[in-house]
Amino acid sequence: MAESQKGYLQNNEIIPINTRINIENETFIFLRYINQGTFSNSYEIEDLFSNRKFAIKIHRIGHIYTDQGINEVKILENLKNNPYIVKMFAYFSFRNQFCIVQELLSNNLYDAIKSMDFRGFGHYYVKVIGRQLLEALQYLKSKGIVHSDLKPENICLENNPGRKLRVKLIDFGSSFLESGTGTCCVQSRFYRSPESIFGMKITTEADLWSFGCILYELIMGMPLFPGGDNYEQVLRYVKLIGMPSMNILRTGLKIDDFFHRSSSKWFLDLNIAGQKADYYLLYCNDTDFKSYLTPKKLEREIHHRTPSILDNCYLIDVLFRILKMEPLDRIPINKLLQHSYFANDESKIPMNNTQRLRPIRRKIVRPSSHMRPRHFNFDTI
Repeated sequence: MAESQKGYLQNNEIIPINTRINIENETFIFLRYINQGTFSNSYEIEDLFSNRKFAIKIHRIGHIYTDQGINEVKILENLKNNPYIVKMFAYFSFRNQFCIVQELLSNNLYDAIKSMDFRGFGHYYVKVIGRQLLEALQYLKSKGIVHSDLKPENICLENNPGRKLRVKLIDFGSSFLESGTGTCCVQSRFYRSPESIFGMKITTEADLWSFGCILYELIMGMPLFPGGDNYEQVLRYVKLIGMPSMNILRTGLKIDDFFHRSSSKWFLDLNIAGQKADYYLLYCNDTDFKSYLTPKKLEREIHHRTPSILDNCYLIDVLFRILKMEPLDRIPINKLLQHSYFANDESKIPMNNTQRLRPIRRKIVRPSSHMRPRHFNFDTI
């Protein structure tokens, strides 16, 4: 790495357009500000020698931000040459801040969903995007790497207008090796796996849970588990897929935050208006105040969403094979790639293909800015 230009940046300081970076034999010029993330700011830059355009992430000042950037570099160096993972070209220090130069991508999936007025996409798009994400996750698994923050904001469209649709995973700053001993609460809340909430070892299966949540959001346009906190997340999980396994109830380091045992039975605790409610009451009450999804409700909504009965049935089967409380009960990625839902190659379908979409019947508050942190602000597709 090389130190460039004198002077230092203040945290959150926006670099002016036309600012130049001289790194060894290359000169980059800042073209536009893209977004502000949790650990860094992103810009579009151009190499004045080759006229190629890139994205640059400039991390904030401080060891925690620099360490995040260094971790991402190490992960990306181990994930080279995969078509569904963002490419890294360089890293260096600029005005005392750690920088990573990556390929310039287009909108992220959250912005794409937003551009559809949160109506979601047809099965063609869900299949294409889903299969590519599975290929990426299979590659991560082969390397023993957990992304740990898989969500629509961290999946971007390739910047190739007129060519076939391709998505790429980005933001590996929070990624880690599966061989570690991580049991912390990782992942963004809407896509957070049960094992992350319950304080269990985090493996690549946690990313698979997030993938299942994203599949639902792609077809429906809304998050599957839009909980306001971990307690509500757990309630939504239980309502849809039932109680955790005895293994989770006995070994989860944080299980006592959500469940209690009475005699030989386990109960789910949730503070509602100062009162405790247990799992049996909540699960049997199909008209509770939040109208949480039950298995039948999820099936009805997907069937109401599109007229393709066969694709609907395949997708429902995929979701319930993925959304298991016990990580090892989730269908393996290689089996998912062979599933009938992903069997057809739809990779040549352009993004402007006409879709048959119906409005969502379920009433749900659209995620607000404080509920859904955004990491990019690209133009709508």
